[in-house]
Amino acid sequence: MVYVFLSGYADKYRANVLKTVGLPSGLINDYSYKVGSPDGNVNEDSLANALEVPANAEVLFVMIDRYAPGGYTYFPIRTGRLAEPMRVADGRLRLKVKLGQFATGVDNTRFAQSIAEHLAGMNYPQLVSNDPENRQDGQYVLVASPLASESPRLGDEGWIEVVKGLARLQAFRPDDNRGVVFLSAEVWRADEDPSGPLSPTIVDMSRAEYELHAGARYKLHLRYYYPSDVRGRSCQARIALGPSLIALQEPVVSIGANQRLEEWAFAVADYPEASLSRIDLAVEDDPNAAAMTRTLLRPALSFAARLRPSPVRRWLAGVAITAYALGQVLEGLYAHPTVSGDKVWFGAGVVLSIFAVVALLALIGKKPG
Repeated sequence: MVYVFLSGYADKYRANVLKTVGLPSGLINDYSYKVGSPDGNVNEDSLANALEVPANAEVLFVMIDRYAPGGYTYFPIRTGRLAEPMRVADGRLRLKVKLGQFATGVDNTRFAQSIAEHLAGMNYPQLVSNDPENRQDGQYVLVASPLASESPRLGDEGWIEVVKGLARLQAFRPDDNRGVVFLSAEVWRADEDPSGPLSPTIVDMSRAEYELHAGARYKLHLRYYYPSDVRGRSCQARIALGPSLIALQEPVVSIGANQRLEEWAFAVADYPEASLSRIDLAVEDDPNAAAMTRTLLRPALSFAARLRPSPVRRWLAGVAITAYALGQVLEGLYAHPTVSGDKVWFGAGVVLSIFAVVALLALIGKKPG
């Protein structure tokens, strides 16, 4: 198992923590850690072990509370699997992780003790010189066996428990000058498929994309948690769609205090002009909010979408083409009917041909736009 530690030390790291808990299961997120001394968080020993780990190895993301009384403490937030082997580029260890289930249901004190015992001697992140701002605090990517005790409960329903835990940390705690928004999104079919949200498809081991079908309707399930004690503080999520994706409602979802699930509908054009598109979500300040309440630490989420022909339309087109071909055969065989039976077959051929042409015209329809 690969233990990946996150601390939210700076805003760019906090933003990636928000992506880690915001992206749907099955999508891939990137992580990188500086290699070597004096200010790196992966030393030569840790690097050698990391580079031997194969793709699909299990990953556990562990959040560090740098400012906890008495020193660092730790709690799990999510699992994942390596989409490809780890590599070094530009002096940094780079990981692509296919995100998995949320990790919940542990006692944080006992989990921290388990981490300390299990990773003893591996220089895992710890408070140095009583200074939580010290970035030379240990190794942030470690390879070890799974925890034998105090292992977290896994599931897709643990999101709210995880983000409420993050909101209690100093790195994410809202105050008078900063609001923090936790946002997650999933893609569902419009008919609320009981099997659950769509699962992305892995492409070339390094990226994941949703497969959406021409002419079909979908919904984004947007969950947010916006802890705020500042009166009048609000924000909004803006949704931008790529080529051949059509918004079926206004592209802005208002976000108020506390937590909520919103549904937002969109569709794929009947005849997409592009084979690849995307969905981008960005949380932004409410333009109507008071200036003092308009500072946000917020996620930005993006999904790639591969646009496929509609399977139903392809089947119907096949039926129509087959009917037309059969109709032409019948017309050809009985082009000069002399008996009543021949006339019947010739008429059937004409009817089939007309039906097929009408069906194909209906399938082609008018291009949107």
